[in-house]
Amino acid sequence: MQRAGFVSMLVTAMGVATFVAGILSILSAEIIDEFDITRQQFGLLITALLVTGAGLSFASGKITDAIGGKAGFFLLFALAAAAYAVYGFAPAYWVMALGGLVGAMSNSLANPTTNKLISLHIPAGRRSVITGIKQSGVQGAVFFGGILLPDVARRLGWRGAMFTVAVFSILFLPLVAAAIPRDTATTSADRQGAAPVPGFVRWLALYGFLLGFAGSVTFLIPLFAQESLGMSADAGGTAAAVAGLAAFVGRIAWARIAERRDRYVVELLWIAVLSAGAGYVLLQATPELPSALWVGVVLVGLTSSSWNSVGMLAVISRAGVLRTGGATGTVQGGFLLGLGIGPPIFGRLVDRTGSYDSMWLLSIGFVAAAALLCATWLWRDRVVRARR
Repeated sequence: MQRAGFVSMLVTAMGVATFVAGILSILSAEIIDEFDITRQQFGLLITALLVTGAGLSFASGKITDAIGGKAGFFLLFALAAAAYAVYGFAPAYWVMALGGLVGAMSNSLANPTTNKLISLHIPAGRRSVITGIKQSGVQGAVFFGGILLPDVARRLGWRGAMFTVAVFSILFLPLVAAAIPRDTATTSADRQGAAPVPGFVRWLALYGFLLGFAGSVTFLIPLFAQESLGMSADAGGTAAAVAGLAAFVGRIAWARIAERRDRYVVELLWIAVLSAGAGYVLLQATPELPSALWVGVVLVGLTSSSWNSVGMLAVISRAGVLRTGGATGTVQGGFLLGLGIGPPIFGRLVDRTGSYDSMWLLSIGFVAAAALLCATWLWRDRVVRARR
């Protein structure tokens, strides 16, 4: 197995599969103008994609355990390309929602397939950096998309930008065959391997829901930059890109720290606390203080956009080879549910109040709830150990 090619494909798969939501954010102003829709209706496009993805995640995890990581990879790229193509062809708003449903299928396969392959082919002790890097594929796609797509949209139209990404996705299909090894046969030890602790998996799914909801404000950052701070579309896209770049670093760093210390809940607590600070900084951003936007998006990237690397590493470490897909699907389902229902709620708040302040405050409230959840879990573990 060529390690560099293997890791590169993991990164690419995460980026291609999850960018079906990110591309809507980057091209949000053009889509709203094209179909003459409200911010809430725009948010519902993301909801159609992510909430459906949440529902499909539970099945996708089990399907991945059944068919294997490599087969799941082929399916992931094909579905993502189809979703971008549907977006590009869409003659009406409801067809955009249909594209989101296709994208949801690809999105739901992203973490189960990549986690499955890591559990099969990467030994324990070497998984943290690779998990962090592959999770950073999500933010890498947002970074490059935020930098490049506004210019592509100016030259080719927003539909042309969609078709460009669709072609890019298709081109990776032949590389899957070359870079991804066949699933290895599982041993009896694997089959008896550490079963996921049901309470831990459910707890992690709830944490993912809270961070997903709070972090879904990132979909509205380009609009916030343009409408509240008076910035250009390019600047809005750059803000999303900066958050993506920060998350690329954050996901690798948090995963490395978590595996070294083997204290996943403590790291998740710190992520939630620091995420609340990020929301507070963004609340201070005004046309007179635009620097708060740039500081805030960096902090968002390092916190709420980075929790996945720690969460997914915890799943890989605790689930066992044969159960990695199913456990990942459960955690991913909670995360995508929160990520999906957030945008229309935040969009509705902005439509009703004419201000983004309420959006930031609600986001802060949800990450505070996530921090409380972590503190409660740590207290419970301490009580259990004391009774032993």
